[in-house]
Amino acid sequence: MRTRASGERSVAVMKRATLCLLLVLAACAPQDENPLIAATDDQFIKAIGNLVFLGCEGPLFGRDAGPGADARRESCEQGLQKRAADAGIPRAVTSAHIADPRVRVRYEKLRKG
Repeated sequence: MRTRASGERSVAVMKRATLCLLLVLAACAPQDENPLIAATDDQFIKAIGNLVFLGCEGPLFGRDAGPGADARRESCEQGLQKRAADAGIPRAVTSAHIADPRVRVRYEKLRKG
């Protein structure tokens, strides 16, 4: 009887140690350099917001080339940067992050999804 109880305790300890190891490995996994790509879906949705409603889809994703387009793009970038911070995205979002083609792909998937 004593051996069985000892064996069960050893298995329980091993399970806990394995779980801890998995958590440590997951925490150490490399994060994407772009905070908009590394963000959770919830954070991304909050940061991106409804770009069509805000009139920012074209300026941010290169579909707007009219007069005042640069000023509009800068305004949209600033709004997205503020929403990203408010959404809890830990790193500052830059113009280069927003211009990353993967951000547009992720945004398009959310619009279609």
